[in-house]
Amino acid sequence: MTISGTTRPPHRILSAFAGLALAAGVVCAMAAPAAAIPTPPDPSGVTASGIGIARDGSRQTLRVNGGRIEHRLDSRDDVDGTWRTLYGATDATKVDATYDPNLGLQVVAVIGGQIYHNARFPNGSWSGFAPIYGASDAGDVSIAVQTNGDAHVAAVINGRIWHRVRYWSGEWSPWGLFYTGSDATSVDVAVDGNNELQLAGVVGAQIRHTIRHPGNGAWDAFQPVYDGRAGAPTDVSIGSDPWAPGNGAAVVAAVIRQHPWRIDRYASRNWSGWQENAGLYVRSIDGAVFEGVFIAYAA
Repeated sequence: MTISGTTRPPHRILSAFAGLALAAGVVCAMAAPAAAIPTPPDPSGVTASGIGIARDGSRQTLRVNGGRIEHRLDSRDDVDGTWRTLYGATDATKVDATYDPNLGLQVVAVIGGQIYHNARFPNGSWSGFAPIYGASDAGDVSIAVQTNGDAHVAAVINGRIWHRVRYWSGEWSPWGLFYTGSDATSVDVAVDGNNELQLAGVVGAQIRHTIRHPGNGAWDAFQPVYDGRAGAPTDVSIGSDPWAPGNGAAVVAAVIRQHPWRIDRYASRNWSGWQENAGLYVRSIDGAVFEGVFIAYAA
C-alpha cells in the first residue's frame, strides 16, 4: 500500500489511504494511487502538522506556518473549516494534537524551545498555552489520551526522550526519563484499543517502537523497526484506534529522504514491511486512525 496526496472525499475512506487536500501546506491522506511527477517542497512557511479525530469522524488539524500555530476544524461530511491563528508569534517549531472525549482537544507545542499545553473545549473556547517544560532545548513533542482521560506527553529534550502524564483531574506527573541516549530527534505516541500507549521514536538513523502498559506503567523494550539503510528519518508518527476494543494495531509513518514511508503493526503484534511513496515530498508527518488511516503532512 502506498501513500499519496490524491484527493478523495473522507467519507469514502473506509479502508487504507484515501486523500483529502486540507489547504496550503497540509494534506490529510489515506491510501491511493501514487502521485505523478513529484515536486519538491516550495518555500512556504508550513513546517509541521498535527491532527486529532473525534469519535464522530470530525477532524481538527494544527500546523506550524511561519512559526505561528494555526488550527482548523473539518466536519465528518467534508465541510472544510477555516484556518485560524492559535499562536501568533513566529517561534513555534512543533505541534501535536489528540482528541479528548472530555476536554474536546488537547494540544502540545514546542515554542522557542519550550513545551506548552493547550486545550480546546467542546464549546470552542481554548484554555490558552501554558508551559509544561520551561527550558529551551526541546526538539519534539507528542500527546495521546487514554480512555480514562489521562493524557500522555512524550518529548525529545536535548536528545533524550522524556514522558509525563496529565491526569484526568488536570494534575501533572513529574517528567520521567524514558530514553537515556543523546541521539533522539523525533517522537510520537498513540493510544490503541487495548488502552496501551504506543510510542515510536527516531534514535540516530533508526526508528524504534515500544508499548507502555496501563496497569503498572511498565514499558516494553524499545525495539528497532527501521534500521536506517534507506536513509536517516527526520520525523516519525504513530496512529491507532482507541475505540477498537482489544485491538492493538497501529500505523507508523515516517519522513525518510523527504518522502513518506509507512509500516503497519497488526493486532497480532507482527509487522508489515516498510513502503515508500517516492511521488510525494513532505516535511513532517502526523497520523491518527479512525475508520481508516489519516495522515497529516506538512508539504
